[in-house]
Amino acid sequence: RYPELDSLLCERGHYGQKTGAGFFLYDEHRKPSPNPEVLELSREYAAKAGIPQRKASPQEIVERCLRALFEEGKQLLAEGIALRSVD
Repeated sequence: RYPELDSLLCERGHYGQKTGAGFFLYDEHRKPSPNPEVLELSREYAAKAGIPQRKASPQEIVERCLRALFEEGKQLLAEGIALRSVD
């Protein structure tokens, strides 16, 4: 599935720091704060796509991030880009 949230934000003119809004809102000192519109858009998109919403524990988030890194490393070895697992 193609993630559409970034496209939806761009359609609304939210290009990040240069426009003061993106996944975060930016003040005059470029300090980011959460953009409530992102949460609203992600909930709408999930509902349309039939993706159930749930809370993830910090431990689950860490494990999923590490799993993605592990899988990418495994692919680098399989393709011969990295010679050894320590690379």
